[in-house]
Amino acid sequence: MEYQLIIHPRIRIDDVLQSTRFSSSQLEAFKTMSPFEWFKLGSEGWQDYPIILAVIADGIDSNPEWVKYIKNFPKWRVECHGWDHRDYRKTSIEEGVELLKRAKDKIEHAFDQEVKEFYPPWMRHSEVTKKQSELAGLKEVIEDNIPNRWLLDTNTPHFYFHYWSKLHIDQMENICHLLQEKP
Repeated sequence: MEYQLIIHPRIRIDDVLQSTRFSSSQLEAFKTMSPFEWFKLGSEGWQDYPIILAVIADGIDSNPEWVKYIKNFPKWRVECHGWDHRDYRKTSIEEGVELLKRAKDKIEHAFDQEVKEFYPPWMRHSEVTKKQSELAGLKEVIEDNIPNRWLLDTNTPHFYFHYWSKLHIDQMENICHLLQEKP
């Protein structure tokens, strides 16, 4: 019997439960579907896959059906993407720590999961965000944002995408298809 190694990528969906500070491309996408509808489309077929969801805490109370939907899939792990979708480098250490602690507590309470990681919005990080994360009891996770670079090496790939972007959803499906056929 021939053994074929299948690499399972580490997949993260960003901006989950975001309710403020939308980009123009997000606002354009939301003219056709609600953020929750986009999320369901983007996560279709991945319900049994161990996906990391980078959650924005300020949208939790206004989206109970979205929270309930996520809780139905035990392989999904929720982590912190911030209290709101801001550039935490421009926030004082004290305010950033307070926001991240509030976000961590809110996310843990809503999803009944321990939150250990902080994925800064837009992957914008600095010594300030590192310190904010540490003091809030979180590990700041910084990843390379060159989506296809890892196809050239043998490390476990990391890929993030935005549920509201049809382009990202299509790229995600194509990349995972390629991984399953990679020798």
